[in-house]
Amino acid sequence: MSITNRIGFYQNRQQLESCLQAPQFTESWQEKLRLADALLQDTIFYDQEWDMEREFRPVTFEDGRFDWNHEPFGDPEWTYMLNRHRFFVLLMEVYLYTGDRRYVDKLLALWEDWIQRETLIEDHLWTGWRTIETGIRLKNWVKTLNLLELCPEIELSEALTQQIAISMNQQTDYLCQEKLINMSMISNWKVLEQNGVWLACALYPEWIENVEEKLAIAENVLTVSAELQVVPDGFHWEQSFMYHHEVWIGLAEMQQIAQRNQLPVPPAITDALVRMTSASVAMTRPDRSQSPYGDSDVEDMRPILQWMALVTGDPQANWVAGRELFLSTLFDYGESAIDRLPQLDALRPLALDQNFEDSGLLFMRDSWDKEASWTLIKNGSQGGGHGHSDNLHFEVFHRESLLCDNGRFTYVEGSPDRKAFKNASAHNTILVDGEEFTKQSGSWGYEGTAPALPNYLRSKNGYAYAECSHTGYFRYGKNVLLTRKILHIKPGIWIVADEAITNEDHEYTQFFNFPKVGRLTATEDHGVYEGDESRLHIYPLSGQKLTVTNSEYSPHYNERLTSEKIQLTTQGKGRSVMITVLALEQTAITRVTVSSSGKELPQEDATALKLENQQGSYTILFNHFEDATIMSRKADKLDGQFVYGRVVVVENQQVTLLRN
Repeated sequence: MSITNRIGFYQNRQQLESCLQAPQFTESWQEKLRLADALLQDTIFYDQEWDMEREFRPVTFEDGRFDWNHEPFGDPEWTYMLNRHRFFVLLMEVYLYTGDRRYVDKLLALWEDWIQRETLIEDHLWTGWRTIETGIRLKNWVKTLNLLELCPEIELSEALTQQIAISMNQQTDYLCQEKLINMSMISNWKVLEQNGVWLACALYPEWIENVEEKLAIAENVLTVSAELQVVPDGFHWEQSFMYHHEVWIGLAEMQQIAQRNQLPVPPAITDALVRMTSASVAMTRPDRSQSPYGDSDVEDMRPILQWMALVTGDPQANWVAGRELFLSTLFDYGESAIDRLPQLDALRPLALDQNFEDSGLLFMRDSWDKEASWTLIKNGSQGGGHGHSDNLHFEVFHRESLLCDNGRFTYVEGSPDRKAFKNASAHNTILVDGEEFTKQSGSWGYEGTAPALPNYLRSKNGYAYAECSHTGYFRYGKNVLLTRKILHIKPGIWIVADEAITNEDHEYTQFFNFPKVGRLTATEDHGVYEGDESRLHIYPLSGQKLTVTNSEYSPHYNERLTSEKIQLTTQGKGRSVMITVLALEQTAITRVTVSSSGKELPQEDATALKLENQQGSYTILFNHFEDATIMSRKADKLDGQFVYGRVVVVENQQVTLLRN
């Protein structure tokens, strides 16, 4: 089969097949065969890496005929996934691996069936013909056609070839309507739609009417989307790591195909890809996984970081990904990855603590080793419907997820589960009087959000200090400014100071979510979470009432696991301070006297603690509020020596100032 002279995702079958049988791919092939063999029995489930909406429950079409508008579980996302046709590519991949013609026969039968039955009519606009599904489907058709072109032994009938060509042209017509082009330019949908249009026009131009016009439209939309949607610090604005990567993929596929065909790539797209890659490196947890932050799933970051390195040349992404080639890299980038990857530089990242000011994301780690501790802090814009109620949220990872984001679970409109997983209580943050600071309106909207103030981060001498505030409660008539201060004494101690500036009386609840159930033990002043490889101690030091309750954790869409959380509740009169210490080891904590001008400072104004465990011995000081004297600030005497500053650490008589 030979349709196009353009260079697509794949060019050399012999080179591609030369490494498909490599031992490191065995497990990946087992997963692909499991899904492909089910398709031969007219059974489908969605469980490929980076599937946007996984569904582990199999669905079988008993009569052997797919119903392309079927919605088996009351979730239209199942139907959307069905009509994206990612499994078309899967069937061709498995054919190349096995040489078994049954996979091709099933592919062609499904393809012809969809074209003949799933027509563009009003009833299908919100099933198989949503614009995002149409764009993703075009991309998957292009990749499937590319693989078919490697296989001259497969002859598509003239009738089916013509049907595919007509349908691809129809889909590009649909997506290039002016009324659709000018809608939601800020949405990830635009990238996923026009990625498909651009690939179809660039690689199969003889099938597309007005191809130059459509190619120009797609390029312009992708360029504008890159400029609008990727904030200066490199993160996608929607506050979801999954959609950050979906947008990266949409832009990257355009760039890699354009470069192979000597087509120009708009500088805005190249620049966005580079910045997004740096952001992806920073978000990667020590075990090289992605957090289920916002509307996201836990994913292995190594393959996409490897792809990022191939597209952008980023040596840090290449180092974090590791040197072993991944099977998905072969099919995402193409077989040229085999020769290109060993030529790329690999550089261990230098930055340990990073403040992404535009997105409101901060990251701390003590090294880039897999045994390192890692902390994420979020305090920024809402990010649209894929963002959660998570300002002042933070996560802790050491060998495994300890303090977690509970994930997303579902998108179903009106589902109480959708609301529960997006609520603040599913995140490690603070509520005032049990009231949400970001109020939802359906699955995708909000009645009010929590404006974040600029974040502060400073790193020095093995310590990292972050300070974040939001004004969300003013919208609801509560005059409370919430501030969370986190001092990280690396690798294994976190001192959390939550402050409420107000002249009112309120109840404050701090949430600490853990991914597994049956792992928490607690007394009134000490909780311990026992992970598989690490433990986390929680010490409330401000008289908070400690309660353990059940929760739910969703590492993947449509997957929910019973888990647990700790709630710390405090009654505050006027301005209030809540101190909580978290540590990987049992820690002795004692209050230390701090004085200024010979007068002992009250605990509501300053917190001074001595912390001792196997990691070391530290004395820390938080000056919570500026004092009311005319001089505003004085030197403090802490543990026998003078210090100056709002946040100070003393270790072995060495003073480190982290907040002036």
